[in-house]
Amino acid sequence: MNTTRKYSEVKQEYTDKYNQLIEDAEVFFAFSDEQYEEGAKEGVQYEPFGMGGFIPVHKVDSFGEATVDLHLWFKEELKKVDLEDIILYELNNHECFYTGDWHDTWQALRGLGITQDQIAEVYSKHVRHYA
Repeated sequence: MNTTRKYSEVKQEYTDKYNQLIEDAEVFFAFSDEQYEEGAKEGVQYEPFGMGGFIPVHKVDSFGEATVDLHLWFKEELKKVDLEDIILYELNNHECFYTGDWHDTWQALRGLGITQDQIAEVYSKHVRHYA
């Protein structure tokens, strides 16, 4: 396995690419009728996107395909990252060394196939350093 990338770099690149997809799909966010009227373009039909977002109906399919492609890219890039780097980043991100509970880290990483045992191992290895 070639571990040449840092997880924080891959995660930031993923975020940047996702934000670009949002922009390209002309998604906007509105939490009131007034905000919706400000964001909506005349003559364009919108579909709720979730979390207050709206996407033009004619861009839903291409956006969905692009997000699937991006997720596949992310999973491939993670193969270039050391597993311990991924887990340690998320343990810190979820303040697990402060709270003593790494359940949120497991929730965040289980979709990547990372197990509770793997997280527990990294947590145990580093807890004295961070506590």
